[in-house]
Amino acid sequence: MAGIPHDHYEPQKPVAKWLHSRLPVVGLLYDTLMIPTPKNLNWMWIWGIVLTFCLALQIVTGVILAMHYTPHISMAFASIEHIMRDVNGGYMIRYAHANGASLFFFAVYIHMFRGLYYGSYKAPREVTWIIGMLIYLLMMATGFLGYVLPWGQMSFWGATVITGLFGAIPFVGESLQAWLLGGPAVDNATLNRFFSLHYLLPFIIAGLVIVHIWAFHTTGNNNPTGVEVRRGSKAEAERDTVPFWPTTSSRMSLRCSSSWRSSGRSLASCRTTSAIPTTTSKPIR
Repeated sequence: MAGIPHDHYEPQKPVAKWLHSRLPVVGLLYDTLMIPTPKNLNWMWIWGIVLTFCLALQIVTGVILAMHYTPHISMAFASIEHIMRDVNGGYMIRYAHANGASLFFFAVYIHMFRGLYYGSYKAPREVTWIIGMLIYLLMMATGFLGYVLPWGQMSFWGATVITGLFGAIPFVGESLQAWLLGGPAVDNATLNRFFSLHYLLPFIIAGLVIVHIWAFHTTGNNNPTGVEVRRGSKAEAERDTVPFWPTTSSRMSLRCSSSWRSSGRSLASCRTTSAIPTTTSKPIR
C-alpha cells in the first residue's frame, strides 16, 4: 500500500490465513497503522488525527440528533427544544455536535496551513491535496446545511441569503436557486432537502477521507525538511522512518499533552503575577 518499503502483514494462525486469503481487511488495517513515517515530524502533523476524531464525533452525535429531529417548518424548532429539554443528555449531545463543528474547522485550517507552509501540495502529493480541498468544500456545505436546521430567524435568513448568491449567476441563476430551494422561496421543501443532504454529506466526506489517507500512504508523508526519505531498500527506509503505531502516535500524544501542560503553567504564572499582593507595603517616609 505504501510507497516506502516496510514489513507487511503475515497471518500465522489457520483462521487468520483463511480470512486473509478471502478478505485481507486485517492486512489493510495493519498496513494503515504500521505505515512508515518520517522521524522528524513535529506537532503540526497531529491535526490529521484530530480531524479524524472530529469527523467521528460529528457523525455519531449527528445520527443521535437525527433520531429526535423533525424536518418540518412547523415542528423543527420545537424538536430542537425537545432535544434540549426532554431527551436524556440531549443538550450535551447537541452542544458536542455544535462545538465539534467549530473544532472541526479550527483543526482543518491549521491542517491546511501546515500543508501550505511545508509544501505538502507539491509533487508527488498533488492528488492528496486536491482530495483534501474537496473534503473542505463538502465541510463548508455540510456546515451551512446544518446551520439552517434549527429553523430560527438566523437559519431562515441565512438560507435566503446564501441561496440568493446562486441566483446571481448569469443565465442559470434563477433555475439553480429554485432547484436548491425546492420552490420559489425558502419553505418546507428547502428544510427537507437540506436535512437530507446534511445527513448524507458526512458519509461522503468519510469516504473521501479514506481515499485521502490512501493517497498519502501511497506517496508517503512529507516532513518539515522537505527531503524525501530514502526508499531504495527496507534497511534504508528504517534509518529515516518509524512506524506510525505505536511510535509516531504516542509521540504526537505526548507532544499534545506537553503543550497543554505548558499552556496551563503559563496561564497559572500569569494569574500569579497579576494577583493582588496580600501583604501590605511599608509606608514611604
